[in-house]
Amino acid sequence: MEMKQSTITNSKEAHVTDAANELVNESVKLAHELYQDGLKKLDGVAHEAQAYSDELLETVRKHPLKSILIAGGVGLLLSALLRK
Repeated sequence: MEMKQSTITNSKEAHVTDAANELVNESVKLAHELYQDGLKKLDGVAHEAQAYSDELLETVRKHPLKSILIAGGVGLLLSALLRK
């Protein structure tokens, strides 16, 4: 009787261990997929930021005086807002 109980206990422990290992493997796989998705999104954002930066730089080159005046106006506005 004791041998049968021990076999049942070992069988249950093996089942729990297998289930835990499967859960860990699935979690690792999901974490890797999320990491890869994050890298892809970050790469896309980096490309968009670079394109925006290039466009802004070209605008400043075409209209330098206008760009300086706008930057000065924004600076004055921010300083007035931050003083209050």
